[in-house]
Amino acid sequence: MKFIFNNGCKSPIIFFHFFLMVLLFSNKTCSQSKYNSFGKGINISKEEVIKISIENFFKIYEVDFNEREKLDIIDNFGKEFFKNEIVFNNHINDKSILIIKTNLIDESYISKGESLIGLDEVQSLIDYSKLTKEIINELLDQYTSELKIQDVFDFDFSVSDKKINSIEDTINVELKNKVIFNKTFVSFLESIIFVLDEIKMNQEQINNSTKNNLDLYPVIILGNNKSFSGLFLNNEIQYKLQILVDKIHSLIKFHSIKDNLRNVYRPSSYLLNDNNFFVRYDNNDWKNFNFQEQNVIKKIIGSNYIESESRSELINYFKNNILKNSNCFYSDDSTIENLIIYNSKFKLIFPYNIISIKCVNNYSPFIEYYYNLKFSIDDSKKLNLKFEVLSNKN
Repeated sequence: MKFIFNNGCKSPIIFFHFFLMVLLFSNKTCSQSKYNSFGKGINISKEEVIKISIENFFKIYEVDFNEREKLDIIDNFGKEFFKNEIVFNNHINDKSILIIKTNLIDESYISKGESLIGLDEVQSLIDYSKLTKEIINELLDQYTSELKIQDVFDFDFSVSDKKINSIEDTINVELKNKVIFNKTFVSFLESIIFVLDEIKMNQEQINNSTKNNLDLYPVIILGNNKSFSGLFLNNEIQYKLQILVDKIHSLIKFHSIKDNLRNVYRPSSYLLNDNNFFVRYDNNDWKNFNFQEQNVIKKIIGSNYIESESRSELINYFKNNILKNSNCFYSDDSTIENLIIYNSKFKLIFPYNIISIKCVNNYSPFIEYYYNLKFSIDDSKKLNLKFEVLSNKN
């Protein structure tokens, strides 16, 4: 079997840029309709968001309805013509954000007339892409803008060493802090996975994009309960996810702790575990981002791909030689299959970056910090292990 490997195109973008959130997301999987659209609303009713979603549908697709019929359908919330389902219904930064997915029930209403060179088909793909870009931008921008370190991490403090200086009447303590992702962040990431699973391109859209030589941008996020892989026409999701990772990076890199005596300490050392939370494909290998030593994440968008005439052998090659059978950024074959397109040969498109929380837990924390504390023996009697973690700006 012969494989063709290509590094694809990548576009470096430099940048960096938070919240308390109550998460209640449904485990229900919405149907993957051939023709669908989305509506997004902030602090407005479900009925209004449904109307927005149906209006967006009519902007994306050519349908056999006149303008009067369209208005009647919108006013009646699409009854008898559309199935409307809630994709996201959560509070972020005290704002109620609702996303509705609208599926056309009877596909015979779609107008089949196309221009000579198929521009109608391409325009529908572009309009759909603009809509999904708006949806994900709203979610990730709202979440990232006011994120605090306590929204992302839990901290487990323990004393790893202590020495008493009888001459100075002081005590030196080495404090250990195991940092892990908390349930709130994991729940949010899983809700983003759920939304991405609904807005990703379906098979017909992928086929039409391939036929019209449009660029596709892959995304992979791996969790313990749910994982995601899919293709999009815009690179915004890749970029916004890197902005989120960079925000987490700045929160943890510049943090300090304050004890109950109001003393503030910065880390004296750290141990970065091999957790593969954020890995980048570079020179045919996946490399962990060092959250403590590097100052900023260089934003890279784009894709790589490999080709083969055999679908199954392509999957096996990708698992064994590119993912290298790492459990931290591999879930099952469906994660890989969602990234395969066919155009004379099977082509597997994969991103430059993978986000994975599969290998971050109490036994393998995100990072371990050490702090050197020094105080009088009298003060030590008042000290407890309840520390406030502070987020300091660079």
